[in-house]
Amino acid sequence: MNPETQRRFDVFCRLFYREKRIRAAFELLVAETYIQHSPGIGQGREAAIQALEPLFGREDFTVTPVRTLWDGNLVTVVLDAQVGATVRALVVDLYRFDGDHIVEHWDVKLEIEAGRREGFFDGLRPVSA
Repeated sequence: MNPETQRRFDVFCRLFYREKRIRAAFELLVAETYIQHSPGIGQGREAAIQALEPLFGREDFTVTPVRTLWDGNLVTVVLDAQVGATVRALVVDLYRFDGDHIVEHWDVKLEIEAGRREGFFDGLRPVSA
């Protein structure tokens, strides 16, 4: 993946996950013909925006990117997702690029039991230089 696309993906992640500006993120980098493999979300960029805005709009919902892994035209984002104080999960978002746009998405979620939450993400975080 070229450095400019990687830079734009970093902006996408900031807008999407940290700032919860779903429309801005998706209009920046996601193709209109986006293929979605998440149950309950329709096909296309606009369908994803419509489904994700209410979820990300919840005040008690936070998603923190932990690590990003690139392999050719695929990028994986490991996420620490929380809903209030009761739900915490590891979510892995996998995106496929075609040229400079995200064209396809898969995700996997693993809810973390309360007794296992402390330090769960430590081994996944990048090691500081």
